[in-house]
Amino acid sequence: MRTIVLLALTAAALVAAPVPKVAKKQDDAKALEGRWESVTVDIGGGERADTDWWLEVKDGKLSTGRGGSNGYMSRAIKLDPDASPKHLDIDDLSGKFLLSIYKLEDDTLTWCESSSTTNRATEFQSAGMFNVFVFKRVKAK
Repeated sequence: MRTIVLLALTAAALVAAPVPKVAKKQDDAKALEGRWESVTVDIGGGERADTDWWLEVKDGKLSTGRGGSNGYMSRAIKLDPDASPKHLDIDDLSGKFLLSIYKLEDDTLTWCESSSTTNRATEFQSAGMFNVFVFKRVKAK
């Protein structure tokens, strides 16, 4: 009887255990994979409709571009989905990372990019070195 109670308590503890950070990071990394096209942008001056920007996440790297351009070279990204707001940092190719934040809701990605390796936005608001983009996932054909 004691063994059954111990097994039941152990099973309950496992079910209630928090999701490890590694699993969350992998889930967000997988959810971000693919191509995204802008819906709105706020590059200091207020939000406006704009479907010209795109970004693509593949194999832990991010590429961005505008219109039909090939975009900028792929850059490594680091995610911290446990931060609030979530962090998405982009290699600036000098050994430092540009400190951005993101929010992922179904097929909508809100990204507050930063041009800084020392300052991170704390909210999704365009100001100074921060620009806010809202992207929709491009569905595979």
